[in-house]
Amino acid sequence: MKITKEKLLRLSDSYIAQRSRKDRSIVCAYLTGSLLREYPFINNTTDVDIIMIHSELDVPYREISAISEDATFDIYHYPRSYFANTRNLRTDPWIGSSLCYDPIVLFGKGHWYEFVLSSVEASFFLPENALQRALVFNREAHKYYMQLQRLVNTPYDVTYAFNYILCIENAVNSVACLYKRPLTMRHFLQDFIECCNELNCINLVTETIGLITENSGLEQYRQYYAQFWNYYFDYFSNYVRPDFYPEYSKVRIPYYQKAVEAFWETHLPSAVWIMLNTWTQIFSAMKMEQNEGFHSFLGMNGLTPQQGPKRMEEIDHFLEQVDDTIDSWGKSHGLEDGTSIYIE
Repeated sequence: MKITKEKLLRLSDSYIAQRSRKDRSIVCAYLTGSLLREYPFINNTTDVDIIMIHSELDVPYREISAISEDATFDIYHYPRSYFANTRNLRTDPWIGSSLCYDPIVLFGKGHWYEFVLSSVEASFFLPENALQRALVFNREAHKYYMQLQRLVNTPYDVTYAFNYILCIENAVNSVACLYKRPLTMRHFLQDFIECCNELNCINLVTETIGLITENSGLEQYRQYYAQFWNYYFDYFSNYVRPDFYPEYSKVRIPYYQKAVEAFWETHLPSAVWIMLNTWTQIFSAMKMEQNEGFHSFLGMNGLTPQQGPKRMEEIDHFLEQVDDTIDSWGKSHGLEDGTSIYIE
């Protein structure tokens, strides 16, 4: 049976109605993420992102369960207390954005969502708050850049790649927050193109792609690298506790694999980005620093620690361009006195 957006919306509504009857601690549940897109599928796969708020919950956690082979529920559980300080939510790039960018409310008690939204949304879109959300990521990008400098020419492939990815991801998201909201892994480059078109900084897309991959001959090694990547993905999902890493549980594998298959044909840098992210995180969780296939994949894309000196120059230039973009955006929105002092 083919899954459509309409079917997933109906299923989500039914699922939350049933769950809220059984769990009286649920205060609110709203739909965000991919299903809000006009077309939420990549190679016929998607996930249903739900934020669920509870009156009785100690710590946030994430839950993933299968809908079908090609779709999963991805539910983030939060205590109600997390939303108590609405001032903080205005500068929270993830939860604040999930509230304010037109989610679909599936369940709510006592108009809880409407009350919180009215307090957050009133100032959420002010330039100074958008800037603060951008700077959350900008500071992280610079932090990981400093870590990278210490890892150049070391044997620590996975640690280097881990910091490299987070440096690029945070820098990109610092720009994305000036436009709308942070970007997710599967739509990372496509959404960044839209963002940069709107902000008139399309040069950042070219630089980002150059930092992800520099090898135009990578296509011919598709089967070789897919074999390594699939093997460790399958191993990890079978033998590592899924409650520690729910995003890489068995039911989640097609979500990544089919996206890589599609992008390998249509937009290779996006395929590399997904493989690089998942592979690095899996090996990091396994405490594995070196692997033949992974090292070769890094080398083909110019991402080994030994290739670091050249990359550090490129990243340094990229971060300067990102900082200038944020600074220019702030000045164009009347924040001449409050932008550059935040960018270090």
